[in-house]
Amino acid sequence: MANSIYLTYARALVSSVDEQAIGDKIDEEIRTIHQLLNANQLLRDTLENPTLAFQPKRKIVEQLALRLNLSHPVRNFVLVLLRNGRIGQFDHALEALEEVLDEKRGIIRGNVISAHSLTNQTRSQLKKAVENMTGRGAKLEFQLKKDLIGGIQLRIGSTIYDGSIKTALEKLKKKLATL
Repeated sequence: MANSIYLTYARALVSSVDEQAIGDKIDEEIRTIHQLLNANQLLRDTLENPTLAFQPKRKIVEQLALRLNLSHPVRNFVLVLLRNGRIGQFDHALEALEEVLDEKRGIIRGNVISAHSLTNQTRSQLKKAVENMTGRGAKLEFQLKKDLIGGIQLRIGSTIYDGSIKTALEKLKKKLATL
């Protein structure tokens, strides 16, 4: 889940536009800026430089916005990050924006942790199960954690569904210790 500061920025950006198509355009524009910052170290270093005043950095961003034909909300979003010294954490801003856009689109995010790599079929079945359980679309991230031994853990928001062998063994151990 994204940092609350960046979620605040992302919600402000998304609330400044109404239509889904515009939301998709904003997502695309933010990704373009993200790619540009990752591809151009000099640009990134310049915008992150604390000894350089805001106004020259602002001019750079405004020129980029013109050349890339960025919408005003995205240009302003980047300028807010720049003004608040957060342009160096653009990855977090992008993650927060994706989370807010998914929320607006009715898509829930979840993490699946397993001991072994899951097949595409199993991943698809898990996604469908989460969608059926929540009544919403789902985006799942998959991670490996060898100490689970087997089974999976599913995290949706603050709720964890734990079907791991490790947890089952720990519960059994506690139960046996009380006998």
